[in-house]
Amino acid sequence: MDQSTDTAAGDRIDPEFAALPLRELAAAALQRAADLGAQHADFRAELLRGQRIRLSDGQLETLLDTDTLGLAVRVVVDGTWGSPRPWISPRRPPPAPRSRRSTWPGWPRRSRRSGSSSPTSRGTARSPGFSSYQTDPFDVSVSDKIALLGQWSQDLLGHDGIDHVDAGLHAVKECKFYSDGMTTAIQQRVRVNPGLTAVAVSPDGRFETMRTLAPRPRAAMST
Repeated sequence: MDQSTDTAAGDRIDPEFAALPLRELAAAALQRAADLGAQHADFRAELLRGQRIRLSDGQLETLLDTDTLGLAVRVVVDGTWGSPRPWISPRRPPPAPRSRRSTWPGWPRRSRRSGSSSPTSRGTARSPGFSSYQTDPFDVSVSDKIALLGQWSQDLLGHDGIDHVDAGLHAVKECKFYSDGMTTAIQQRVRVNPGLTAVAVSPDGRFETMRTLAPRPRAAMST
């Protein structure tokens, strides 16, 4: 991916993900795979950012933030898909093993079906692909999110017959990088799923619940 593409989209890509040495890692991994005899190799990196907020009757009960970073290298050796040993540092690649079979421990004992091929390398740097959204939920302060969920809760509790209200928000941001030495791509998508549950309790102890309905959050990606 050329520098102009990175700069043009840099204000939208998650800054923590954009700051990672992704191209350096990819170059080192792909070169190492080629040195060890792989006919094809591709490198992937993913940053998964999540946030869960839950209020009960307007009071905060859960606030959880998670960040998960993963790296992977996929290879084809002697016509078979597999993966090399895990490693992270591009400056300290794993030592070369004594035989090719031991080079790729854990590679599946099945060959590709006749007519299949490795992923297509088009020799292009794709423009970053983004799911459609106007506001990044991780740019909104936690206090503003809690305040909005709290306001929704109080509005429902103000209605006769509503005894309890649970309000929640689940937000996810996925950032992905791919390179096979010919094609390079970055993708980012955001999913947001808010929800409210109202509970009415009758004098005899029975209760009824009503929950907001919405399709599962999804974000179509360009590739």
